[in-house]
Amino acid sequence: MNISGVKYTFQCAESAFQAHKFVGYPDLIKQFEKVDGDKAFRLARANNHLKRGDWISGKMNVTTMEKVLFAKFDQNPELAPLLKATGDAYLAEHCPRGRDNFWADNGDGTGRNMLGRMLMDLRGPWFGGTGRVAAPVNYVQTLQNVGFKNSKGPMAAAGRVQAAANMCIQCHVRPKRVKAGGGGGGRVVYHDYCGNNCKEVARKAGAVVLKCIRCHKKDRSTDPISGKVHPYCTKYCAGLAAKGR
Repeated sequence: MNISGVKYTFQCAESAFQAHKFVGYPDLIKQFEKVDGDKAFRLARANNHLKRGDWISGKMNVTTMEKVLFAKFDQNPELAPLLKATGDAYLAEHCPRGRDNFWADNGDGTGRNMLGRMLMDLRGPWFGGTGRVAAPVNYVQTLQNVGFKNSKGPMAAAGRVQAAANMCIQCHVRPKRVKAGGGGGGRVVYHDYCGNNCKEVARKAGAVVLKCIRCHKKDRSTDPISGKVHPYCTKYCAGLAAKGR
């Protein structure tokens, strides 16, 4: 990667990201070429007094992360299919509770999850996948029920959040029952419930049709041909969700 017109080679994305904090200190930047992510984090912390002044105030941290992520996937083409394979799943950088409320979900879903958002943005226009989507309505409950409190990284969390989307909408513990015959073309189509017991409990409780995961007001739209239930009520809500609004 180029920093101030000089080309450097780093062992990993974390090292490259941390090195960008020290523009104007080429000898220090060279040290980041020799260390892994954990050591790079500690090296940056030890030299925090030399960090560029606009790192936070000028949002250079965000700009740099976008640059580093693009370089990571551009220079390692085998990673792109893995990112695209997450489909329309909500990607989350999951961490222990209280550790990071900016780059991650803060462990309880309250964090801004900037890294997860950036990966979704990258997944969309650059790799022909689905861009940014809104977090599941029951995201915090998902963290508890699916049990990935100790998993690390957005790719690991993505698979588990996607799995949570296939959980029974009543008990949120057992997986939804698969519809016989599927949806054609080899696609798997699920019922809303794990079985008749949960379906009956929901009926007696006056369960309503699933609502749009963005506005939470209108019913989700259904494809008239395949019968697939979309996560959003309209293309308008889907477009706003893709923009993180």
